[in-house]
Amino acid sequence: MPWGKQHQLLDKYDRWRKQSKLLGLSRKARQKLEWFIYYHSRGQENVAKTARYYGVTPKTFYKWFAVFDPINLKVLEEASRAHINRRRFEISRQQENCILTLRKANPEYGKMKLKAIYEREYHEPVSSWKVQRIIEKYHLQRKPSKRNFSFKKQSLSKRKTVELAKEQKPGFLVAFDSIVIYRNGLKRYIVTGIDAVSKIARARMYTTHSSTTTKDLFIRFYAIVNGNILNACQDNGSEFEKYFTKIPESLGIPQYFSRVKTPKDNPVAERFNGILKQEFLRQGNWTADLDEFNRKLTQWLLKYNCYRPH
Repeated sequence: MPWGKQHQLLDKYDRWRKQSKLLGLSRKARQKLEWFIYYHSRGQENVAKTARYYGVTPKTFYKWFAVFDPINLKVLEEASRAHINRRRFEISRQQENCILTLRKANPEYGKMKLKAIYEREYHEPVSSWKVQRIIEKYHLQRKPSKRNFSFKKQSLSKRKTVELAKEQKPGFLVAFDSIVIYRNGLKRYIVTGIDAVSKIARARMYTTHSSTTTKDLFIRFYAIVNGNILNACQDNGSEFEKYFTKIPESLGIPQYFSRVKTPKDNPVAERFNGILKQEFLRQGNWTADLDEFNRKLTQWLLKYNCYRPH
């Protein structure tokens, strides 16, 4: 070519590399191509030497060497490892309607709770995966109220806890706690009590945070469990002193106190407080009207105690 620059032809290995780039092969496929280039050049067609150089087993090398085609380098791409018969979503229309009904009636519950309720009410098994698929299909994911709630856990005093060997029987330990709520300049207090074993719970909102209100909640809880309280557990806040302590003392019920900033000393009450916030307060049930709030709370507690799986 007297008037143009002569182009040097690439050797076949460079042509393979260029072809792999033009085809857009993956990094793994191009790496396999390098195996075979090395094998035919520096490896002197020695499988053991090539496999050792690239840190692969001879078995793996032979597997890809058997399918290698210089004309069709795409054979070096790994095929999908997904199952041919993939898991299919199969559910009857009746099951779907039942799950929808339960979900709409209990928007605060997750898939595991709905699964338990479904099996209890319809006497047939259903997977939590199916429940979740129905929730997603109809866009029924939990949507907490957009109201700007601010919840604050009450502070604890510096008293140390008294160890108690737990027994798995209803009434052996009843845990009491309280939640402080700030809302639009208002300050409200919810006192809670829950049986650590049976999970029977009671709660009520008050306008004051004192031993009088906690005493009132204790009496209400004592009534619903027919006096079956063997031990009481609470934190060291002032609201659990004075009038509150006199009630368990008069009934001969020992009291145990959790340590400062140690939620594990009263985990059942902490967990119930979280459930109350998630499944009641954040579902749009807040109202500044004390009587109306406690009416709603009582209805929710009936559902929690008698219907909700624990």
